[in-house]
Amino acid sequence: MGKQEDFLAEVKERYKESVTGWRDIYKEASDDLKFVYDVDEGQWPASMRAEREKDGRPVLTVNKLQKTLRRIRGDHKMNPTQMKTIPVDDLADPNTAELYNGIIREIEYLSNAEIAYDTAYNHAISSSIGFFRIITIYSSEDSFDQEICIKRVINPLSVHFDPYAVEFNLEDARYCFIEDLVDKKNFKLLYPKAE
Repeated sequence: MGKQEDFLAEVKERYKESVTGWRDIYKEASDDLKFVYDVDEGQWPASMRAEREKDGRPVLTVNKLQKTLRRIRGDHKMNPTQMKTIPVDDLADPNTAELYNGIIREIEYLSNAEIAYDTAYNHAISSSIGFFRIITIYSSEDSFDQEICIKRVINPLSVHFDPYAVEFNLEDARYCFIEDLVDKKNFKLLYPKAE
C-alpha cells in the first residue's frame, strides 16, 4: 500500500470510530429533536397514534416545549455569545488584547456570526448538541490570501468528533468529521479524476 492508501484507510477507520462512538448520544439527540419539533413519531409513537385513530379518539399535541425554548433563546439574545481575548498575566499587553478583540469583532460582523452562534445555541437547548465552525476561505479565486469566517452548522448530527476526547469543549479531540451534501454534477466538475 502507498501513503495515500494508508492515509485513506486511517481516515475511514477514524470516521467509523467517531460515528460508532457517538451513536448513542446522537440517537438520543435525534429523538429529542423529533420530540421538540413533533416530527415523525415525535410526541406520538406510531403504534399509539394508530390505536387512538382506530378507536376514533383524538391525537392532539400541545407542544409546551416551544414556548420554553423561545424564552431561553430570548434570554440568550439579550446576552449574546461573543469571543473575547483577555490579558491574563504581567507579560500580556491590554492594548494587544484590545486589538485582537477588534479583529474578532470584524470577523464576527463580516461572517454574520450571530446567526451561527444562535443556530448552535438553539440546537444545544433542543438536543444537547450544537456546533459552529471557524474556517478560512480564499479571498478570491486567484489569490492565496485567506480570510477567517465563522459559519453555522445546520445539522448538528453531521458532526463526528473523536469519541475519546474528554474535555467539555472537545479541545483534546484528535480529529473531527463534518458530513456535507455535495451535488454529484458539481463534484465531477470540481474533481474530474475522482471516481
